[in-house]
Amino acid sequence: NKISITMKTFLHSFFVFALLFAAGCDDRSAPEDRSVSYLLQDYTLGDTWQWGDTPYGELRIVRSQEELAHCITPNETLPADIDFSKYSLLLLKGLTANLYHGIHKSLYSEGETLCFNIDIYYGEIVFPTGDYFRIACLATPPIPDGTEVQIKYNEIYDLPD
Repeated sequence: NKISITMKTFLHSFFVFALLFAAGCDDRSAPEDRSVSYLLQDYTLGDTWQWGDTPYGELRIVRSQEELAHCITPNETLPADIDFSKYSLLLLKGLTANLYHGIHKSLYSEGETLCFNIDIYYGEIVFPTGDYFRIACLATPPIPDGTEVQIKYNEIYDLPD
């Protein structure tokens, strides 16, 4: 009978564990997938406008003509070709550690945060002088107000073997 008591205890424990496990797999309690794919399109402000005093390394997410007026000068007349109901304008300027020959950008979800990924491609010749870059691109769908966006830089060297 010692075996049957142990077996009953085991079965009761197994049954309780099975119930707890089944309750943990309830679809209603699972977080919903909020991942969003963003498409980026390069945008040129043109020779008429200059970037304002945006600090290097600070990403500006422009969601309206009013916000755009704070980012560029002169702001008496603004570019009218951006439909802010469909796009957000991303502005970023920076300084690299070396001369670069290309930049690739992507924007993707990483949990609750968006990641603005910047791949900076360097060539075979290495100059320790640094180089300035400016990125202006349209993101669709528009980035919701209050969304946290982190910048990630990746330096890629195309050096000969």
